[in-house]
Amino acid sequence: MNLQQRRKAQKNELGILGSITLIAVILIALLAGRIYIAYGRVAAPQSIIVKEIKVEDNRLEMKGNTTSRALGFVSHKYKIKEGDLFLKLRFAFGAKKQRQGTFQVIFEEKDLREVKKAYLQGKQKDDLKLIWER
Repeated sequence: MNLQQRRKAQKNELGILGSITLIAVILIALLAGRIYIAYGRVAAPQSIIVKEIKVEDNRLEMKGNTTSRALGFVSHKYKIKEGDLFLKLRFAFGAKKQRQGTFQVIFEEKDLREVKKAYLQGKQKDDLKLIWER
């Protein structure tokens, strides 16, 4: 194999490696996007507007909006500790569940009877907003 043939073979190898790398980067970006849409991000409590909240016996119902109409509601997660309810709401761009920044949360939990205060919680434990009190 002469020098020109070697250089041509090296260019082809680099071209193939570059194409494989580009495809891998695109696939990773698509996967990351799907994960983001599926799980969303925990919303900052300051960006949540609670329009209605009812806590009766062991059932909580809450409706509201975010300050960003582009976000869609994905899910919620809660924890009850020492008579306090900590509620995290997750939103994402492109979410299909509840669009235009609106959300509705309904759940039943036997320990709700003991809850005295309900808070929206952000990513950090101390990022709290009181939304309900008995």
